[in-house]
Amino acid sequence: MNKLILVIIGASVLVTACDNPEKPVNKAASKVEPVSSVAPPVTVEAPAVNTAVVDTKTVSTPLASPVATAESIYNRSCAACHKTGAANAPKVGDAAAWTARIAKGKDALLQSALKGVPGTAMMPKGACSACSDDEIKSVLDFMLSQSQ
Repeated sequence: MNKLILVIIGASVLVTACDNPEKPVNKAASKVEPVSSVAPPVTVEAPAVNTAVVDTKTVSTPLASPVATAESIYNRSCAACHKTGAANAPKVGDAAAWTARIAKGKDALLQSALKGVPGTAMMPKGACSACSDDEIKSVLDFMLSQSQ
């Protein structure tokens, strides 16, 4: 609103000066001063920041999705060898190939899955280095359920 008033005043001064070219224009009188009653500055508060500390030792890093299932991890990271038998890996579903391994006990199989098997292509956590120990355990359970 104040700007509109200033524009109208400025325009009327110009029109008055143009209508009467013989009359000298008082430049000091036609000078438009800024209005001192401008709106006060608006204060905007920044959004609150969550400063909670997370204990990273207890947080499990999901592989690709928070709902990754043992079967989806197997398909993504284990099937290349355990579906085809590549590098002499026991095939999932081949009970005979798993019999001697299962006889050693589930804990021994889990340690092989977590730490790898020296002298073979089975590396620690297979092809899923980002998997948690619990995810590896669930994949092992899935593979065993398909192989007995």
